[in-house]
Amino acid sequence: MIKNFATGLGFLARGLGFVTRNPRLAMMGMVPPLIVSTVMAVGLIVFASLALVPLTTAATGWVPDAWRTAAEIVIGILILVLAIGLAAITFTSITLVVGAPVYEKISAAVDKACGGTDVGPQEKFIASAWRGIGQGLAVIALSILLAIPVFVVGLVPVIGSVVAAIGGAMVGGTLVMVELIGGPYDRRGLRRLGDKFAASRGQRFTGLGFGVPVFLLFSIPLVSVVLFPVATAGATLLARHLRGESTVEIQPSQ
Repeated sequence: MIKNFATGLGFLARGLGFVTRNPRLAMMGMVPPLIVSTVMAVGLIVFASLALVPLTTAATGWVPDAWRTAAEIVIGILILVLAIGLAAITFTSITLVVGAPVYEKISAAVDKACGGTDVGPQEKFIASAWRGIGQGLAVIALSILLAIPVFVVGLVPVIGSVVAAIGGAMVGGTLVMVELIGGPYDRRGLRRLGDKFAASRGQRFTGLGFGVPVFLLFSIPLVSVVLFPVATAGATLLARHLRGESTVEIQPSQ
């Protein structure tokens, strides 16, 4: 389990090495997340300013007066953490759509450096864009649906917040991993969302070793900007590993 998790984390580190050797690709890959993260940061600030207090008050209406202040603090933090987690997943979906040509170029460069791959039938740009938007919306909807039980578990005193934090990180990490391997899988002709969810079957902790750190780091606005091209390169290496393809660079990148 620990070895597999470390393997997944290693792909993220190798993605950093790849973009460091390709600064032009790295700079191009930072532009879309810079735009998207700026917009989403403003959205989170507005949410925290206008909606956090009413939601917290509504969720703690049943709590006795003696405990209400403490409950409002705990639940307020939980709501904010869930909002940030959902924002990280939404950020990934939107950025992949906005920067699709850039991230395709980064991913293809990684594949080329590792000896290439069998490319599936070409898909028209419009069809690819609509499918990407549809699958992104599906992942966002799933993340909202899964956030409900995580929130409920978080309401359990003491242990609930710990379990919710771990569960939320695992769910978020899985969803982010599925989104990031989408490009490499699409290029191989594996375009169904189900193919991407099934990708890490049997290697679940490898996927989590990559996805959980990326999910947590994507929750930090400025870090997410720098990390996105790194995660794109790392996700391509992860996809190659999950597909049984070589992840050794036989053609060093420049």
